[in-house]
Amino acid sequence: MKKRLLVIANPFSGTNAKTNLEKNLHLLNKGHFDLEVAFTQHPGHACILAASAIESKYDIVAARRRWHCK
Repeated sequence: MKKRLLVIANPFSGTNAKTNLEKNLHLLNKGHFDLEVAFTQHPGHACILAASAIESKYDIVAARRRWHCK
């Protein structure tokens, strides 16, 4: 059984658009993980997504930087 991986990304961070991020992650994944990508929609949303991922029993949650979730 493949491990479940959630990648959390801010579509507005950095200088490059994230239009190809999901496609490129799936290419890099090569089927090793059950991969999903979630884009944040507002400040604090990454914490909500991470908490939901824990409740949904994801094996791995990946993100670009650390947040200060309550």
